[in-house]
Amino acid sequence: MAAFGWSAGDIIAAIRVVARVSSALKDAGGASTQYQHTIQELESLELVLQELQHLKPENAHFTQVKAICGQSLASQRALRNLLDDFHKFEKSMGVGAPKGWHRGAHRKAQWALFASNELSKFQSSIGMQLHTIQFLLNCHQM
Repeated sequence: MAAFGWSAGDIIAAIRVVARVSSALKDAGGASTQYQHTIQELESLELVLQELQHLKPENAHFTQVKAICGQSLASQRALRNLLDDFHKFEKSMGVGAPKGWHRGAHRKAQWALFASNELSKFQSSIGMQLHTIQFLLNCHQM
């Protein structure tokens, strides 16, 4: 049933947006904390991918190691693009960002509303590459 041109679904969607934004503005456990944890995990993954590119092939495993290096390079490029996109949040939500729910509220709300979508896209795109790397590493170790 529509009231004032709004459907029940519109009202529910608006309530969800407000809840996500208000949760993001919390000092503890809000968008800043989520951002910092996400960046830390992504940077750790980047270090692992960099290490994989320095594997030394043995004659018997040359093609496997070459494939691992190629997959890790492709994954690292996608990861670097995401980290570059997320860099705009650093001043508002990074480790050295000013404290307080109102500090960087615009970026916190932006993180809550859009970053989860970007992370989901990234996870689905890189997921297959990481599975391929894992498979190749398992074959290489045998």
